[in-house]
Amino acid sequence: MVNIYAMRPMMISAAWNAKLSFCKVLTASSQQLNVSSSGFRCDLPMPMLGEDTWDYNRHRWSKNRSNLCTYECWKCQRPGHLPEDCLVTKSNQVKVGNRNSDSISKDLLGLYGRCHQIGKKLSGANCNTCNSSLSLATCLDCSMILCDNAGHLHEHIRAQPSHQQYYSHKLKRLVKCCKSTCKVTSIRDLLVCHHCFDKAFDKFYDMYTATWKATGLSIISGSICCEDHFEWHRMNCLSAGVEDRAYIIDKNANKKCVQLSDFIF
Repeated sequence: MVNIYAMRPMMISAAWNAKLSFCKVLTASSQQLNVSSSGFRCDLPMPMLGEDTWDYNRHRWSKNRSNLCTYECWKCQRPGHLPEDCLVTKSNQVKVGNRNSDSISKDLLGLYGRCHQIGKKLSGANCNTCNSSLSLATCLDCSMILCDNAGHLHEHIRAQPSHQQYYSHKLKRLVKCCKSTCKVTSIRDLLVCHHCFDKAFDKFYDMYTATWKATGLSIISGSICCEDHFEWHRMNCLSAGVEDRAYIIDKNANKKCVQLSDFIF
């Protein structure tokens, strides 16, 4: 009869040796993973990716972004814009006639003034086609009020190709590039970041009251860009869509009555 108690020390020793052998194999494997084919050690830091959080004090998203795609302006050493769009004024910068390249043009100031007057009369506004009071926009070329939920806005844009400037009753501002000094105001030339739209909806839209918080609307208006500034936005938003699918008005759409955007109008 086999004495089990006599064999117990041998079984423990064998198990311990097996455990040591397994640890050696893991150590060797981890060392091989850190050595490239050329024989050099390759310890590259992983990109820092994380979920964006909203900074309520600075009114912007957190700085969680990939180390592989960080772009900082060489003028102010801050991310978020190109050097030609930097608003930092240096002490040795020479101004001509007390005006610089970042000043707002007279045409834009005129449009801002008209939009300010339209904003005072939003309470009694209705669509001129169906009398709806939802998803409204005002055409600044003919002063018509059109709704987007029934497709009347898109139909008007197709029927009147020369009418390009529109005021959003939801955003309470002119639909244009988010950079205040940018002169691109044609709705056909504007792109949007659908990823930022979705984040604003998740955080700042109340499903119970069907209302937006002011911060959410600010994010939406800040995610509307012209082609040049959409590249600027894409440098800081890893999930921004491709240009062909980011236009407010789909250049390939052939339907007469389509809805443009629930977020903008």
